[in-house]
Amino acid sequence: MQDFRGFTGYSDSEIQSLWENAIFVVDTNILTNFYKYTNKDSYKNLLQILKKLKETNKLWIPHQVAIEYFFNYEKNMYKQKEGYEHLGKELRKFKEEVRKSLQTVKNAHNYINIEDYEYYEKGLESFNERLDVQLKEQIVQLPDSQIIKEDLLSLIDGIIGEPYSQQEIDTIEKQGEERYKHKIPPGFSDADSNGGKGIQDVRNYGGLRYHLVYGDLLVWNQLIDKAKDDSIPIIFMTEDRKPDWWEKEGNRIKRPHPQLIQEFVNETQQNFYMYGTDRFVELANKYLDINLTPEQVRSVSEDVESIRKEEETETRKVPQLKSEDQGIITLERLAEYVGESEIDDYEISISILKKHRDYEIYKKLQKSQFDQLLYNALPNIKFHCHTLIEEMEEYESDLAQAFLNDYNYYEKIDDLEGKVHRYFKLIDILQAEIIWWKNFNLLNRRNDL
Repeated sequence: MQDFRGFTGYSDSEIQSLWENAIFVVDTNILTNFYKYTNKDSYKNLLQILKKLKETNKLWIPHQVAIEYFFNYEKNMYKQKEGYEHLGKELRKFKEEVRKSLQTVKNAHNYINIEDYEYYEKGLESFNERLDVQLKEQIVQLPDSQIIKEDLLSLIDGIIGEPYSQQEIDTIEKQGEERYKHKIPPGFSDADSNGGKGIQDVRNYGGLRYHLVYGDLLVWNQLIDKAKDDSIPIIFMTEDRKPDWWEKEGNRIKRPHPQLIQEFVNETQQNFYMYGTDRFVELANKYLDINLTPEQVRSVSEDVESIRKEEETETRKVPQLKSEDQGIITLERLAEYVGESEIDDYEISISILKKHRDYEIYKKLQKSQFDQLLYNALPNIKFHCHTLIEEMEEYESDLAQAFLNDYNYYEKIDDLEGKVHRYFKLIDILQAEIIWWKNFNLLNRRNDL
C-alpha cells in the first residue's frame, strides 16, 4: 500500500523504526517558542531532548528555518515578561479610574463628600503594592531570555543546512504558484493575503531574495533534499497548525496532511512524519530513552498549550468575508436600528439613482448611500450587542467573555458591511444562547420543585 501511505499511515513497528533511524528537524516556531515558556523546567526538558539528538548526529536545521529564526527571535525574547508587565499596567488602571469617578461624581453632585469613599481608592493602592511584589516574583521565575538565546545558538551551531541558490529559489517559487493554485501543501494557507503573508512580501539576506509566502515550501524542499542526499527518513517537529500542514476534523488535528507524506515517500523513497511539541516530547520519552517523569512531560504539554492559546489570541485574524458568505443585510433588519424615516429616505434615493444612465456610477452612489445607512445604524447595533453580552454574563461569565472578545475583534474590521454583518451574526448567536440558558435554568427550577 505504498501508493496510499499518506492515508494508511504506519504500523507500530514502522513507527519504532522511524524513531530509531530518522533525523529530527525542528521548525522555526519550535525555536522561537523557547522564549515563551513560563516554566524553566519545561524549557530545559525540551532542550535536553534536542541536545541529546544533536550529540548523536540526529538533529538538523534547514537553512530556511535558521534564517527565519534569526529574523524573528528578538521580537519573541521578552514576550512573557511583557505579558506580566501588561497585566500590571491594566490592573493599576483601576485606582486611576476610581479617582476619576470620585471626582466626576463630586463635580456633578457637590453635596456628596467623596472623602468618605476614599478608603476604596486607598484599598486599591494597597492592592497595587501587593501586585507589584507578586509580578516581580513571577517575572524572576521566568526562564532567562539571554540564557535561552545562548543555548539555542549553541544548539544549532554546526547543524544548519546549506542555502539554496537564487536560481533554485526562483524555480521553487515558480512551482509554488501552480501548487498553491491547486491547494497542494505546504504553504498554500499563506497565499491568502488577507489572513496570511502578502504575496509581495519579500525577504532579502546574504545576496538572496525570496517571497515570504513561499517560506514553508522552501523548508519542505530542503527536507526532501536532505532525505534524498542522506537516504534517511525524517521526523519534523512544528507548531504550525494550519491546514496546509495537517489534516483536521474541525479544529482538531487528525494527522499530518496525507499529500505531504505521500509526496515525501514518492520523492525520497523514505518515510516521513510530523509532531507538535507535546506529542514529540511524549514519544521522545518513550523511544529515545530520555527518562522524563510524567510530571515533566505534562509540564511541557501545559506550557505548550498555553503558548498556543496565547498565539491564537494575538494573531487571530478576522477574514474578509466573500460575497457568497456574507449574505444580505436587509433593510428590514436595519430598520430595527435606524428610524423608519431613514429607511424611507434611502429607498427614495435609490429609486432616483436607478435612473442614472451610467450603471457603474449608479453602483458607486448606491453603495455610498447604503454605507451611510450602515454607519448610522452601527452605534445602536453595537449597543444591542453589549446589552446581550451583559445579559449573558448572568448565565455564563466565561462564555460572555468569549463573546466580548469576538465583539472587540470585529471592532477592528475596516470593511463597514463586513463589520455590521458579523455583529448581526453575534446578536443572533447571543439571543439563541440566552434563550437556551433561560430554558435550562427554568427546567432546573422545576426539577427542584
